[in-house]
Amino acid sequence: MNPIKKGDMTRSRVLDILRALAVFLVLGRHMDVCPQDLNRSLYQLTTIWNRGGWVGVDLFFVLSGFLISGLLFREHQKFGTISFKNFFIRRGFKIYPSFYVLILVTVIVRLRRGSPVPFGDFAHEILFLQNYFVSLWGHTWSLAVEEHFYIMLPLALVVCLRLKRSDQPFRWVPIVFIAIAITCLGLRVYRASANYESTLFPTHLRIDSLFAGVVISYFYHYYAVNFAQFARRYRWWLLALGVICFIPTFVFQLERTPFIYTYELSILWVGGGLVLVSLINATLPEKWPTRVLSFVGSRSYSIYLWHIPLAWALGFQKAHYIRGFNWYSYAGLFLTGSVLLGIFMASLIEYPALQLRDRLVSSRSQPLNLLPAPRKLAQGDI
Repeated sequence: MNPIKKGDMTRSRVLDILRALAVFLVLGRHMDVCPQDLNRSLYQLTTIWNRGGWVGVDLFFVLSGFLISGLLFREHQKFGTISFKNFFIRRGFKIYPSFYVLILVTVIVRLRRGSPVPFGDFAHEILFLQNYFVSLWGHTWSLAVEEHFYIMLPLALVVCLRLKRSDQPFRWVPIVFIAIAITCLGLRVYRASANYESTLFPTHLRIDSLFAGVVISYFYHYYAVNFAQFARRYRWWLLALGVICFIPTFVFQLERTPFIYTYELSILWVGGGLVLVSLINATLPEKWPTRVLSFVGSRSYSIYLWHIPLAWALGFQKAHYIRGFNWYSYAGLFLTGSVLLGIFMASLIEYPALQLRDRLVSSRSQPLNLLPAPRKLAQGDI
């Protein structure tokens, strides 16, 4: 799985590259399409990229579900318990410093420009309610979904451990996931007559994507031998089917196609899950593109946070460009600038906060690639 050691942490290069893929998809969604009269081929390419790039968030959701639940599952494997306090403090050091700096900068810039900062919009942002109410930024809704997940999942696991003591206290995970997946899909279909935003953003309609990652993580950690054998045997089939699941979003427009913001949202977590299962134990060549992509992926959170402010600063929503500033200049500045700004902000805020976190609150979880040796499964275990 090409682990990357950084201090006492071990990262998966495959997962970081998937993060890089996800954030590049999102960048395409928020980049202005190349004018048709400037370059027809680029117009077609950027149109497709713009139409379907939003699925990068769905890929992020599956990866987050896998990674976050993995931290908790490995803590249980190591200690037999899960500390909600320890988990939430460490997660807070990861999420809050970068996010609240973004909000602070937003408020300062708005006030200096003489623009109003509605208290309600501000409150919705800092309380992570921006996926239900109007907020300062449009792209932070996904952070609210993940924040709600960070509360729900560890609480559910902790309660489960207190109610039932056994070697496999989380057998309910696949069953609960099926119930969540059916419920989310049913509610999305029920609301299909409304606009796409009413089904795309609310946590109770999107949490199935995160729990798809949880159920994959459950089998990965508690049935490691069978999981690895299955993934290795069917890798290319799983990868191909996973990629196919994403194709409709690049063909049909989200805003005008109810199928996309109802059924396709379920198909997307299927696709993201299949891609994850197919690649999680893959060995990648130690080449510079692999290292560069994994480095970018490891900074994807900061890139995601700051790419919209940069787009706004570049005049993202303008229909024309200032003299001497054509689309090529704009696209180059947006794409490279988003990555470089994200890397800079990660170095300035995100990673110093993580270093402080590791000094103050030690991790109770084992690194992803240092799982305990899987027990041999008795017949009928799965």
